[in-house]
Amino acid sequence: MAWHCWRWSISVVNHCKIILHNNIKPASQLIQHRYHSHGAATAIKDILQDLGPQFYADKNKIRFIHQPEHFYQELLAKIKTSKHRITLASLYIGNGHLEQQLVNQLQQASTESLQQNSPVDVHVLLDYTRGSRGQHNSRQMLLPLINESCGNVNVALFHTPHLRGLLKTFIPERFNETIGLSHLKVYLFDNDVIISGANLSDSYFINRQDRYVVIEDNRELANFFQDLVKVVSKYSLQLQPDDTTKMLENVTVHPYENNDNSQKFIKTMQSDVHQLLSNYKKMTERNPSAQSDTVIFPLIQMGPFEIRFDEEATQRLFASLNKESKLLLASGYFNLIEKYLTTILTQSKGEYQILTAAPEANGFYGASGVAGYIPDSYTYIARQFYRRIIDENLDQRIKLLEYERQGWTFHVKGLWYYYQQEQLPSMTLIGSSNFGYRSTYRDLEAQIAIVTSDDCLRQLMKEEQESVFFHSKDVDESVFQSKRRQVAFWVQMITKYIVWKFL
Repeated sequence: MAWHCWRWSISVVNHCKIILHNNIKPASQLIQHRYHSHGAATAIKDILQDLGPQFYADKNKIRFIHQPEHFYQELLAKIKTSKHRITLASLYIGNGHLEQQLVNQLQQASTESLQQNSPVDVHVLLDYTRGSRGQHNSRQMLLPLINESCGNVNVALFHTPHLRGLLKTFIPERFNETIGLSHLKVYLFDNDVIISGANLSDSYFINRQDRYVVIEDNRELANFFQDLVKVVSKYSLQLQPDDTTKMLENVTVHPYENNDNSQKFIKTMQSDVHQLLSNYKKMTERNPSAQSDTVIFPLIQMGPFEIRFDEEATQRLFASLNKESKLLLASGYFNLIEKYLTTILTQSKGEYQILTAAPEANGFYGASGVAGYIPDSYTYIARQFYRRIIDENLDQRIKLLEYERQGWTFHVKGLWYYYQQEQLPSMTLIGSSNFGYRSTYRDLEAQIAIVTSDDCLRQLMKEEQESVFFHSKDVDESVFQSKRRQVAFWVQMITKYIVWKFL
């Protein structure tokens, strides 16, 4: 780093019990007064501290990747140098040349570790429906890895409990993915963790813009995410060498083969996830690091299991934004739930810049069949939000922007929190959530909040934010009135009454 940084330390001291969703208190006006007596980082920690475990981090071992190809090279390099464990949690693995190279690297790392009598544990968690789509799918890509292992490779496929019965029988492939997914994006190598919104597919390695943060040499954080993935995998279908799947023998519940509407499955997995969060909450409270000025909060959202910590954290952050502060939000698939919209429009007092994808930068642009109309649905949703901004005379406080870059798609999600006219953010949220309906209620999501008072790390946050917003432009009424933004009436109606719950 070319500049010299002055660093100071802050202490976080409030010890709170882990809380279940139905005991979480809504963001209140009590949050606001903390900003008058504490620094930004401390105030944000106060907002988040009762939502689960918090991990102290070395700010010099956190960095952001800006480009997809660098993300891909980072994955390959870390697979190659891993000595003990590799965990990949993603929606799916693609079937192209780059993905094959990645799987080959995994296979080589596994084989060499076995030859050295020091096997690397390889654990892969994907979504069942997305990972099974088509004949040449993620499962086919990973079968050689399983078949050549000696028990050190596990591939788990999470199946939502909401896809069952007649829905499972009659909803066709690809459309069945709208019911619910495992959307986690965690890439873990020994004690290094990469949190991202990117999947393991070629476009995410070439020209689909996303976010990626690398946190190195943090065993506690790595253990947490390893255990989180293991809990989800425990309640997932296990891929067998012959491409069949089955539940673990010691798991007596099933996501869809039962007569109780999957309630036992839901309650059992919910209990295990809450126990995991509670255990790590107690552990991190016993081992505070008073010298660290950087804290990481994992924020887990599993709507089908009524685990809603990411939702509550996001809502609190929106509600806490005061007049002199600014929040920059990005979502490649803009469909904020009504609770967020109402808070932004009526309760928040600060400035918002909200970045979403232009139709041409939407991942579904040009798709065949019904999927080709999905960008129009997002255009309709964005237009409705923009008109609410105008109707409330909030266009000076809330700005809507679009990402448009020739030949690229936009898959970024997250936010950056700038406190009290400061030039550097004190916090960023990064992970898999798009803040929309399906992220909140249908899918499994994981984000982290990185909160810091260190100016060097804050500068890196700002550089990453500016990189994301570099290809953006302001949206106004003329954009929605242009010919290419005209949305068919039937698409508007279907989006308004049906489709928005699946986006």
